[in-house]
Amino acid sequence: MVAELYKPLSPKKLNTPKIRQAIIKVLEAEGKAIAGEFKKTTASWKGERPKFEVLADISGKDASILVGPTGTEKAVSKWVWLDKGTRKNYPITAKRKPRLVFQSGYSAKTKVGSFGSFPGGSFGPIVSKVKIIHPGIKARGWSVLIVKRRRKRFVQVLIVAARV
Repeated sequence: MVAELYKPLSPKKLNTPKIRQAIIKVLEAEGKAIAGEFKKTTASWKGERPKFEVLADISGKDASILVGPTGTEKAVSKWVWLDKGTRKNYPITAKRKPRLVFQSGYSAKTKVGSFGSFPGGSFGPIVSKVKIIHPGIKARGWSVLIVKRRRKRFVQVLIVAARV
């Protein structure tokens, strides 16, 4: 009678290729969502803008998404400078012309800790100098922010995909 109450469980054989395919699909979708967030950072840029490439991969026990700027060196460098920041107090000297000519004020179009892009740019009277000391660029931290913002969802969708 006890034997009738207990039935041994035999798990289904894992369909590894199907699970792998489901996880890759989820990784690519999450990568596109991340790239969409990064595109918001360049929405108000004039001139060259980077595109954002997504690479999804499973190797061994690790699943990863790599999203980063691509395009011209100028566009990629500009995005990286804003994301990571630049050092403070470095000199800029006129090279192609005798003097640097620019407006005296500047309002950033992007903000630290925010994915949006806002109106901004140069303002104020025009000044002319041979050399200036650049105050540096504060790191916006978009790469770190996206990890914090999407980590929980990323884990959840991976778990669902692995249950295929």
